[in-house]
Amino acid sequence: RRVRVFYGKSLLESGTLGTKGNTQVVVPHLTESYASSRDPPEASIPQCTLHHFPNKIEHCLAWARDTFAGLFSTSAENCISYLKDKNGFLHNLEKQGAGMRSEVLETLYTSLVTQKPASFQDCIVWARHQFQGFYFNNIEQLLYNFPRDMVHATTGAPFWSGPKKAPTPLKFDENNPLHLDFVKSAANLRAFNYKIKQVTDQPDSWWKEHARRVEVP
Repeated sequence: RRVRVFYGKSLLESGTLGTKGNTQVVVPHLTESYASSRDPPEASIPQCTLHHFPNKIEHCLAWARDTFAGLFSTSAENCISYLKDKNGFLHNLEKQGAGMRSEVLETLYTSLVTQKPASFQDCIVWARHQFQGFYFNNIEQLLYNFPRDMVHATTGAPFWSGPKKAPTPLKFDENNPLHLDFVKSAANLRAFNYKIKQVTDQPDSWWKEHARRVEVP
């Protein structure tokens, strides 16, 4: 932007956030400058809403983005940092809160020991388990904690009411393209993280057969 100001060039600025987008045209000596306006602060979404009680597509998008980062970016970055300098990584980790330390150490242990894949089939198993956890087990647990017929003790009003809708556990269906695409994408992303050869040229029948072999806890 500074270069454009120096040479007196126009600027088309654009950006997206979830389902929202914006554009701004800046023309020297004709419109306001880029720095003349500021975006309003974004209202943060409570974590309990993201993970347990989403009621807008924006909540689902934010959850998907955060989950993607946690599974395929943040955990990989932590593993790389740890392997490069174990003492330095652990020293810096000590400065974090107990909850954060426990979460990072658990992620390191699962990523480097208990769930480290040795083959692409291991990546498929991991992906299938992720589907089961996110869309079935976690939903079943939520409905166990907050049954569909639950009412507030003080008011007697239904707990699941208004924008808060009771979720439905999702059973994996190999013939559902969305379900199978989840396993395909997650397995290939997992393989990329661990430098395992990805599989992108096999038909759906191949994926269905391999997903069917997975024992689901």
